Amino acid sequence: MCRCWGPAEMPPRVSICIPAYKAERYLEETLASVRAQTFTEWELIIVEDGSHDGTEHMIRRFREQGPQPVRYFRHDHNQGLSATRNTGFAQAEANLLALLDADDVWRPTHLETCLATLTAESADFVFGGCQIFDSDTRRPIAERTPPAGAMADFPLSLHDGRVVIQPSTVLVKQSWMMRCGGFDRRFPICNDLECWFRIAKLGARFAYTGEITCDYRKHRAALSKRSADLVAECAQIHRLHRDWPAIPAAQRRVEMWRHHRNAARMLARQSPLRALALMLRGNALRAILPIPVIISLLLDSVPAELLLS
Repeated sequence: MCRCWGPAEMPPRVSICIPAYKAERYLEETLASVRAQTFTEWELIIVEDGSHDGTEHMIRRFREQGPQPVRYFRHDHNQGLSATRNTGFAQAEANLLALLDADDVWRPTHLETCLATLTAESADFVFGGCQIFDSDTRRPIAERTPPAGAMADFPLSLHDGRVVIQPSTVLVKQSWMMRCGGFDRRFPICNDLECWFRIAKLGARFAYTGEITCDYRKHRAALSKRSADLVAECAQIHRLHRDWPAIPAAQRRVEMWRHHRNAARMLARQSPLRALALMLRGNALRAILPIPVIISLLLDSVPAELLLS
C-alpha cells in the first residue's frame, strides 16, 4: 500500500529512506531532525513493516509542514528490516540514498556535510560519525568515529572492525545499492555490516565526513538480549566473505576465528552444543592443514538454526 503526498515536478537529489516498525514512540523526533536539515532538496520514503500504530498519521502531519515529497508504504505482514529497507530503496526517485532509522536523530548539517564529502572525495559511499546515547536517560555513552589512520587502511579497517558504519550516517549512490542487491534478508541483526562488505568488495569508493552528524539511540535491554546472536551472525558474515581478495588471507582467517571464538564464549552456558560447533568451525577456518579444512566443510552441513537460531 502506498500513500503519496507532495509535489513531484522536479526529482529530488536525495531520497531519505526510513524503515518503521512500531515506530511511533521515537518517530516524531526523527522526523523533526529531517525537517531541520540545512539541505532541503530531498524526498522522504517511509516503509512501515506490518505494524499498526500511529506512524501513518504522523507522516501525514509531517507532510503538512513543508513542500518536500513524502511517500508512505506498508508491508501487510512483517518482513524484517532488510526487506523493509529494500522496499524503500526500490521506490527512491533520487540518485542518492540517505539511510535513517526511525529512532535515530540527524543533526541539522548531516545531509549537507555528506554531500560535500561525496563531491570532494569523488566517493560512492559516504558516512559520518555518531554520538551513541542511552534511550532511557539520554545520556551520552560513546562516540563512534574511525580511529586515526583507519580510512587510509580501508577496507582492511572495515573487515577487522576498526571502522564501524552506523546505517543512519550513510549516504550512498543508489546505483551501488542496486548493484550489490540491497540488504540480505538472511541476516536479521548485522545486515548492515554484510551489505557494507558487499559494496566494498565490488569496489565502491568509501569516504568519512570527519564529523559527528547523527545521534544513535541505544536500547540497552534489546541489545543485551541479542548480543550473543549478534556476535554469532558476525562470525557467519566473515565466513561468507572469506574469499575477499582485498583482504590478506591471514587476516581473513584470524577474523573468522576471532568472531567464532567470541560467539562460542558468549553461548557456552546457554547453548553448549551451538558454542562447540562455532568453536570447531572457527578453529578449522583459521587453520591451513587439510584435516581442519575437512572439519569445516563437514560443519557446513550443520543446519543453520543450530548455529544461528
